[in-house]
Amino acid sequence: MTGQLSTHWRQLLRLGLARHQEGQLAEAESLYKQVLVEQPQQFDALRLLGLLARQQGQLELALERLQLACAVNPTSADTHHQMGLVWSDLGFRERAILSYDQALIIQPDFAEAHYNLGNAYYGLGQTERAAACYLQAVQHQPDLAEGHYNLGLIEQEKSDFSNAVRHYEEALKQHPDYPEALLNLGLCHKCLAQYAQAAKCFAKALEIKSDYPEAWLNLGLVRQQQGQLSDAEASFREAILREPSNALAHLNLAIVLDEQGKPSEAEAQARAAISVAPVDPQVHAYLGALLIKVNRLEEAISASRQALQLFGNCVPAHVNLAEIFLLEGKLDDAGEQCETILQLDPTNVAALVCLGVVRSRQRRPFEAIDHLEKALLARPDNPDALINLAIAELLVGKFEKGWEHYESRWRSKLTCCQPRSFLQPRWQGENLEGRTILLYAEQGFGDTLQFVRYAPLIAQRGGKVVVECQPALKSLVGAVRGVDTVISFGEPTPPFDVHAPLLSLPSIFHTTLESIPRQTPYLRSPINPESMSSF
Repeated sequence: MTGQLSTHWRQLLRLGLARHQEGQLAEAESLYKQVLVEQPQQFDALRLLGLLARQQGQLELALERLQLACAVNPTSADTHHQMGLVWSDLGFRERAILSYDQALIIQPDFAEAHYNLGNAYYGLGQTERAAACYLQAVQHQPDLAEGHYNLGLIEQEKSDFSNAVRHYEEALKQHPDYPEALLNLGLCHKCLAQYAQAAKCFAKALEIKSDYPEAWLNLGLVRQQQGQLSDAEASFREAILREPSNALAHLNLAIVLDEQGKPSEAEAQARAAISVAPVDPQVHAYLGALLIKVNRLEEAISASRQALQLFGNCVPAHVNLAEIFLLEGKLDDAGEQCETILQLDPTNVAALVCLGVVRSRQRRPFEAIDHLEKALLARPDNPDALINLAIAELLVGKFEKGWEHYESRWRSKLTCCQPRSFLQPRWQGENLEGRTILLYAEQGFGDTLQFVRYAPLIAQRGGKVVVECQPALKSLVGAVRGVDTVISFGEPTPPFDVHAPLLSLPSIFHTTLESIPRQTPYLRSPINPESMSSF
């Protein structure tokens, strides 16, 4: 204590401090003021009254009392630090910085002052200075979890997720039950595509703080990324239960429900997202995308145009309109929408694929190839880009690449091709040496009749050829040279050694324009002349 306090002063001050620590602020304030009646310049009473006023939200009064305390004892680092906190509370960060600096001149190892100085710089957007202050704070006080946490935040904002992970882990080492650190550690793991670690972080955060909508939301996003759709759905529902106005949770629940084949429920959640975020263009655009899938095109146009009214450069809404115009055969309108999208987002895969399809249908296949190849540069495994590139390449006679890319039809939703699953291996073009091969039709009548022409070539490689085809074509296919057996879809399949879909044969044979099997007629009527004359 400063000065020579009487026994009475000491008793009053000690009693006031005890009441203060017990949370009895009014009684503590009265006792501190009694000290000042007898000792107007008593430093501790002035300082403690300043702290008490800040606790009560009386910031101007807190500042006044702390300034008086500083006038009495200008070498008190803690008082300058407390003044900095009040200045920060009042929104005057530059003045707070001056107070923190003064505290650190007096006491350079004052970890909390370094930490709060960092907070002031962070609030001003000076993150490099903030990081330097946080580093000083944790060097002087290694167990300061909040300092490590804030260093993690800065690295996370710089997208340096690996370093952010290091700082969050240090924060958790000091404070294992730190839900915010667990959440952000999980977010960093998610950004690094470390989904299992991310899920563990979010789950641990929820063990500590079950009423944590953001953790439920991100756990759902990770489960969705892992393909655990029912778990993702449950997590999104938990997030909504705790925060019904969370539009992102409604939107992602809609996405998961749609992925599970529940279009009505998905639509309901998309509309719920709109109800809580009516000015968010993204949710209107997503509703439009859902409505396209169920062929409610007019409603989809309305939802997409609503998104564009809210934000004219909403790319997903433009994508919706491009897709709708393509479905309606309005090629010029679809192309115009795609060009608009590509001005906003030059590598937008949906727009590049759509424009590729438009140019193919406009008989501009070389332009189509250019757009589709750009789509594949952005996303090399995109099946819709590959299948449309295959079609364009076949149109211009690039057969070898075209047939190779046409194998993507099994993964594209555009072709509705369903791959067959057999225990026997798929034929790769090797000599068959008496083995039996099953060829099976996969698309329309015309495709079956076009590609069964490869049967003689397969027979030349020593194969016994079984063809599975549409019932109406059975007799016609059975008359093709090289075909040993024909069965209809659904009939028992005879024993075979290898298999191949009919439309994969050009790729297997590395067919070029010059090597197309062209021996004609390869199709012959199965009806004999006598039957024809009687007919």
